Amino acid sequence: MADQRQRGLEELARQRAAALAAKKAEELRKRIAAREAVERAREAAEEKAREKAEEKAREKAEEKAREKGKTHKKDKPHKKDKPRHKPDRGGDGNGGGGSSTRRGAAAAIAFALSQLGDPYVWGATGPSSWDCSGLTMGAWKKAGVQLPHYSVAQYEQVKHISADELRPGDLIFWAEDHNDPGTIFHVAMYLGGGRMVHAPRTGKPVKLENVYYWETPDFFGRP
Repeated sequence: MADQRQRGLEELARQRAAALAAKKAEELRKRIAAREAVERAREAAEEKAREKAEEKAREKAEEKAREKGKTHKKDKPHKKDKPRHKPDRGGDGNGGGGSSTRRGAAAAIAFALSQLGDPYVWGATGPSSWDCSGLTMGAWKKAGVQLPHYSVAQYEQVKHISADELRPGDLIFWAEDHNDPGTIFHVAMYLGGGRMVHAPRTGKPVKLENVYYWETPDFFGRP
């Protein structure tokens, strides 16, 4: 009888110890979950703050560029003597070129479109992230044309054309001073129909846009 009672007490003690351990484990799990929730909330808040700061900086830069553009227009009124045509909304434009050039443009366009959704990373040249000139360089490389990884240098290397000569595959450039190609800061690829594909900026992936979604482009070229 004494042995049975002793074994019963030991079993009861074991059960109580197991229950206590389980309770402590559950409390620990809840504390960890609560801490992780706080960390997630903090990280989300920090990410939101970063995005807000980047957006504010971008808006400030765009406003500065617009103001600078207005100043240039005031200082150089003769620009009015050079009408800036918009691309033909209906298709290929009026440019010449043989079928091989057009096939190359088709290959470049197909490559650029296959990168839709890839993130923008400054200085990136693929294979899964791009900056603006990295994307156009990679696209035309697929077509057998070597372009440098710099939007100003790309404009210097390509054939200069007017806006009304644009056809799919041509490059579109934006500059701080629309009279000075040395101030070019962005490049995109024309698709036809007033559309383009480009790697916009940090936080915005490779995407399709209207050529005039932002500012009127300044220079145009054909690889």
